[in-house]
Amino acid sequence: MTMRIEDEVHDCIGECWSVTTDIRAILKYSDDLDRDLQSLTDVYNNKFKKLMDDVDMLIDELHNIRDTYDELKPVFDKTKEESLDVDLFGNPVHDWKPPAEWPYQQVKDNVINFGEKKDE
Repeated sequence: MTMRIEDEVHDCIGECWSVTTDIRAILKYSDDLDRDLQSLTDVYNNKFKKLMDDVDMLIDELHNIRDTYDELKPVFDKTKEESLDVDLFGNPVHDWKPPAEWPYQQVKDNVINFGEKKDE
């Protein structure tokens, strides 16, 4: 099961927050303080890099959501009557005319009513 980006960011923050506990443990139990602190620095540099990557992904996702909302906002703001007069792309329906190259006149001439064909 994949985690949501919000959950990943939350977990990364928790992992990075544990640096305070790790420092206390090193100060209390370390035989070689410089080496252990350098190792801890390397570990937490990587954890913070991962956290920043997750935060960047979350920001990108939020920007995408905002952009999608901004694109759809005119559709949401219209009344029911206004939304019935437009097609899927927001173009007015009553202004639509078929292109000149469509053979609609030929089809219109061949069909009389309700699909009955002319007898020639």
